[in-house]
This record gives sequence, structure tokens and C-alpha cells, in this order.
Amino acid sequence: MPGELGRMAFGVAGGVALGVAGGVAGGVAVGVAGGVAVGVAVGVGGDVAVGVAFTIGWPLGIFRIYWGIFAPIWSLILDRFIIGNSVAAAIPYFPYRLDEIIYFPLPFLNKNLIRLYQESPQLGKRELEYLLEFTNQKSRARQVMKSIAALRLAACRNVQDIEAVSQEIAWIPAQSFDDENSEPDWVSDSFDRMAWRFSQFFSQLIRKTDRVNPILLRFLELAGDIRATNAATSPYRQQQNLEWPKQALEALTADIAALPDRALIPDLLRAARQWQQAIQDLQDRLSEAAQRTGELPNPYSPNASLIDTAAVQQFRGRRDVFQELENLAQASSPPMLLLWGNRRMGKSWALNYLPRCLNSEIVPLRVDLQGSAGSASSLAGFARNLAQDITRAADQARNLRLPPPNAQALQDDPFSALQHWFSEIERRYPNRRFWLCLDEYERLEELINTTGSRAPLNFFRYIFQNRRAWTLLFCGSHDPNELNPYWSDYLINTRTVKVSYLSEADSRDLIIKPEPQRDFPEIYDPAAVDRIWHWTAGHPYWTQNLCFEVVQLLNHEQRRRATVDDVDRALDRATGSGDTILREFWSGSLTASQRAALTQLLTQQPLRPEDDRPLQKLLHKEILRPDPNSPSGYRLWVPLYHHHLTTAQPWRDRP
Repeated sequence: MPGELGRMAFGVAGGVALGVAGGVAGGVAVGVAGGVAVGVAVGVGGDVAVGVAFTIGWPLGIFRIYWGIFAPIWSLILDRFIIGNSVAAAIPYFPYRLDEIIYFPLPFLNKNLIRLYQESPQLGKRELEYLLEFTNQKSRARQVMKSIAALRLAACRNVQDIEAVSQEIAWIPAQSFDDENSEPDWVSDSFDRMAWRFSQFFSQLIRKTDRVNPILLRFLELAGDIRATNAATSPYRQQQNLEWPKQALEALTADIAALPDRALIPDLLRAARQWQQAIQDLQDRLSEAAQRTGELPNPYSPNASLIDTAAVQQFRGRRDVFQELENLAQASSPPMLLLWGNRRMGKSWALNYLPRCLNSEIVPLRVDLQGSAGSASSLAGFARNLAQDITRAADQARNLRLPPPNAQALQDDPFSALQHWFSEIERRYPNRRFWLCLDEYERLEELINTTGSRAPLNFFRYIFQNRRAWTLLFCGSHDPNELNPYWSDYLINTRTVKVSYLSEADSRDLIIKPEPQRDFPEIYDPAAVDRIWHWTAGHPYWTQNLCFEVVQLLNHEQRRRATVDDVDRALDRATGSGDTILREFWSGSLTASQRAALTQLLTQQPLRPEDDRPLQKLLHKEILRPDPNSPSGYRLWVPLYHHHLTTAQPWRDRP
């Protein structure tokens, strides 16, 4: 019995030793083959203990368990006794330099890699690239890169620092993208591949979506925006252009605060605050420079984007429109609402303003059908676009995260899938009411013509009739009477609200104080304000456009006071910059019979009997207004249109 125990002990020890030797010294392939072969041979020979022990020792050698146990201790020794004041000198002794495949934690390595980069960015970059290319420490390398990027971004104190640091760390986001699914270089044979896939299986169980990298890329994009402002033609323009990155940084702080990697949050938040302060300091200096040059600010925004939050501040008037919207909000069974009016009258701006004037129970969802319907060639494509636009609108209006729709169901049965999705939204937010605001609603006709189906209109009618949590608002430039007859079946119980010209008081307020929250210098003679009102007659786009050109003219001539003559001189500049709008007005907003009737008026020709119906339409659309002092009894509502049309004479271009 003692002899049997001795042989068994010897077998265990010998098996472990041989297995480790085979795994470490001979490599993975030799270790596996030898372990299995010897284990089977010994087992067949009768000494089961030796075979079992050898088979146990073999995988311990393959996965570097014994070196792996020592590697953390070696990292501690390096940090405490070897590195000292210079990390660079200790590079050859880093654990991954001694063995490229280590599965155990390596304490203090992240800290020392960051120190190495701070000592020498070139050496630090080279070492991180080595980790990515030759070792299984890719996740560690990416984490260190992100920490370095956050520290460098937070170190910026002025715009010059921002430009320099953004160029210095531009390589980090590109290198730190997660490519763990790609086979690493250290995989040299089938057994290495087996070990790698084994580790991949477990890492996939705990891996999370990388949310840091998009934030780093956003910082680099904003650095490019800041750098681009140097190309502005004046200090004031540069100051204005810096508003966008400053606002974007404010929005970025919310994304940073929600990061799961809590260790990076303080540095990234500090970076956002530092950058905002650097931009503000530069804006202050530019403001002083603009005052020294005598340049006037030009806040008028005739062509502002609908997503420009600063331009929303310029929204004026529309009390009648918002009174109707208030009635709609308070109604227990609200009707469908149709906002219609001529182009560039502020209809879309009114929809964009809804989140500011409605209580938070109501979620206004503006959908631009020019994109959703105009770009779709199928019903499934339209449903997919509609769902994306609704999701984006809910986030922008009320910071709501809607559940995603079923993508396959949208493809197979689009509108049934949308109905199911709407039910999910209602279940998630039971105390909310959703206003689906369909801008450019006439574009649905294009989709109907393309697909040969009225399913979109049937869907919207179903929503109106059966979903109490949903209210429909249509918005466009066409009176329902101008649409195809089938629309009358779908716009039953629709309340129509006309979006007309600004009142004289609102127009003058927009001219004199274009930004309610900021002071604007008194640059207009009272007669100049009267002249702007005369030419534009309360048209919001042309009021902004003409005022913009007046300020441009004053800055060009280095003056600070606008006269009637300045307004008249700026008129041609305004019609020139708005030429596309004017051409669209003539060729797109008017029918052939309406153009013919206008031509008779503008050329002072006698009106014909067939002109009567088109003239009534033009009166209804507020393109014409009655004028007892005119020989014809009519005149164009906006004198600027009369000035342009009599000068350009577009009727001569008729085929």
C-alpha cells in the first residue's frame, strides 16, 4: 500500500511537470499533442494517476497559468522598485514584453502606460500600438487610450490648445474602435485559435457597447468646427460661428454624464467646461475687435435651418395660430388641424415652436414628409422613414426614448407594424398625448402616385379615429380645395387655420429687435422702418432678408445708420439672394391660369372673363388684395413681388 501511494504521488507530480513543460516550453501544439498522447499511453499502461495528472497539467501550461499567477506580482515589483522616475527605461520588463499572452490582471500597468505617454507621446503611442498588434491586451490598450484622450482634452485652456491637442490625439479614436472580433496576430495555429475563441466567448457575455469613442470623435469634430471659424470674413462672423460648437458642447455634457465608465466622466466633463470657457474667452476678444472696427452684428436669419435653436428665438406673432393650438390641447376629442399658407410664411417654424408653448404632457412630433414620403419609393420605405422621424422628434421635443419598432414587421406589413408600434409607445408613456405634425403633407400625393396605394391616408385616418392618445396636424402650402378630390374623404372633421402675414406691430418688432433676448443697436431711421414694412408687407422671410441686406450694406460702407435710400438699395440685393424663392413662387406656387391672370395685371392689359376664377383664387391665397386705387381693382399683397416681377418679367419665358 505505501508503495502504491508512492507511485501515485510520483505519477501526479511527474504528470503535472511534464504537462507544464509541454505546454510552456514546447508551445501550445506540442503541449496539447504530448499531453493527450502521454496521458493515453500511461493510462493504457495502467498508471491512471500519472495520466490524469499529466492531462491536468497540460492545459495549465497552455493558458500560461503559472506565469500568469506571477505576472501581477511582477507588475507590482516593477511599479514599486524598478520604474522609479522613468517609465521608458522599464519598457523591456513590462509583463506583456516577457509573454504576449496573459489572462491574469496586471495591476498598475494602466497607470504606467499613461505616465509613459506623458513622458514621451511618441514612445507611449508606439507601446500602445504594440499592445494592440502583438498581445491579447487590446481592451487594456483601448482603455488607456481613452484615459489619455480624456486627460489631454481636459488640459486645454484656450483655443490654441484645443487645435494642438485635437491634432495630437486624432489617432486615438481610430485605433480604439472595438475590433475584438478580428483574429489577433498571436494566433498562429488551430490550438491558439481554439484558446482565443474560448476567451472570446466569455468576453462577449460581458462586453458593452462602446459609448466613449463617439464622444471622443465628437470632441475632435468640434475642434474642427472651432478651427474653421478662423476662415470667417470678420470678427463678428467668427464670433457668431463659435456659437454652434459652444452649444454642442453643452449638449455633449448630458451624454458624458450618462457614460457607464464612471472613471472617465470627471475628465471629460472638465474638458467640456474648459472648451466652453476657451470659446467664451475668444468670443469676448472678438466682440471687442468687432466694436473697434465698427462692424454691426447681423442677427437676421432669412435662411436659417429649422433645427437652429438660436433662430427659433426670432419667431414672432402667430397669436391666432397658437390660440387654435391651445383650443386643440384642451379639447377632449380634438379634431384634425390643418395649418396652411403661402411658402416661407413660418408654418414649419410654428410647428418647431410647439415644445415651447405646450405643457409637457403633449409631445409634438414634427415629421417633414418632404423627406419621409418624398424620398420613399415603397410603402415599407415610407413606414421606416416615418418611424425614424417620430423617434427623433420625440427625443428632440421631450427627451423621450421611444421603443424601437420591429424592423422585419415594418418590411412585411408596414402599417400594421406601425399600429402595433404606436400601441407600444402608449403603453410605455400612458400619461402622454402625441401630436403627429405632418409637415409638407401634400408630398403624400407623390407617394400615392408612386405606389398606387392610399394606405398611408387610410392609416392616418385610422389613427385619428381610433387612437385617443394621438392627434393629427397637417401642415402645407395648399388649401384642401387645391388637392385631388380623394383628399376630401380623409380630411373630414378637419379644422383649417390660415397662416398669414405678420401684423405691422410684429413686423416692426422683428425689424427693430430681431433677437428678443439680446440688445440690438438702433440703426434704422423711422422712415427706413416704414420703408421695409412697405416693401415686405409683413412677409416674414422677406422682412428678414431685406433687413439682412441692409446690415450687410452698412457694414460694407462702414456706416451705422440706415436710411430709406439704403433700404431701396438693399432691395435688389435681397431679391437677388432670394432669386430661387421668387422663381419657385412664379413657377411652383401659381397655376398656369393664375400666372396668365397675373400677367394681365402686371402688363396693365384688360382682364378677360376667364381671369375671374383665377383672380378669386389669388385673393383667397392672399397673393392679391383689393385696391380701389388701382385701375384693375387689385394689387399684389407684397410690393416686393410687384417690383421683382415687373423687372424680371418671367412671363416672357413661356414656351
